[in-house]
Amino acid sequence: MENDFGYQRPELEVKELALKVRELELKVKDLELPLYKKLSFWTSLITILIAVLGIGLQSFLSSIRNEKAELKVEEAKKELTLSLARKDSAEKAIANAQRNLTELENKRLALLKDLDSLGRAFTEVTNDVAFDADPAQPTQSKERFKNIVTQTSDKISTILLRNSSEDLLKSSVLRIYHSRPLQTKANAINDLLSSRGVNTNYSLAPYDISDVNVNEIVYYNKPQLNYCLAVQSLLKQSGYGEFRIRLSSGANATTSFFKIYLVK
Repeated sequence: MENDFGYQRPELEVKELALKVRELELKVKDLELPLYKKLSFWTSLITILIAVLGIGLQSFLSSIRNEKAELKVEEAKKELTLSLARKDSAEKAIANAQRNLTELENKRLALLKDLDSLGRAFTEVTNDVAFDADPAQPTQSKERFKNIVTQTSDKISTILLRNSSEDLLKSSVLRIYHSRPLQTKANAINDLLSSRGVNTNYSLAPYDISDVNVNEIVYYNKPQLNYCLAVQSLLKQSGYGEFRIRLSSGANATTSFFKIYLVK
């Protein structure tokens, strides 16, 4: 029986079977080949290698990203530490500036008060001089005028000393000579003076001071007197009592320091 194309069906079936047999032979032959000669092996191997390389590359890139992230975190921590340090420094600077401003304001007020005191003192002198200019009582007027000038001079000296005492103390060069029982007190006074900028030290008197019966500050030349006054004022304010000031019996112009005799 023929089909639509004029061929006999058995012939087609034979050809189809022959092709299937050939296909099976090729498959068997391919199965008998070693793996390295098979195209499918190399295709699979390349696919696996690409996958492995992809995973490795992804891991490497991830590692790089992690390292960069850690570096950024460390940099951020350092920047935060520096920022906190700058903030702390700025706060300290502001606090110092506020303290300085307060000190300057206190000094300004003190100077205004002293200026007012000076003004009243000079007004008092002027009024009293005018009042005592009576020619009928020349002796009493002169004496009264002398007393007023002395009192006013003392007020002015006190005011000027108060405003310059810090500078005077920092410029003072002093030696403290004490009797043996007063070493502790001498040490305390030395610490006080040193804390205010005085160049000082203390020791047992290198010679007999048994004839000194009161605490004294002894100076050698007139320029040292103002330094003595500043030290005397500080000691009195600090509770160490009165220290008499006197000129040394061996006064000269070359001794660079003045001294304290601490005997009681």
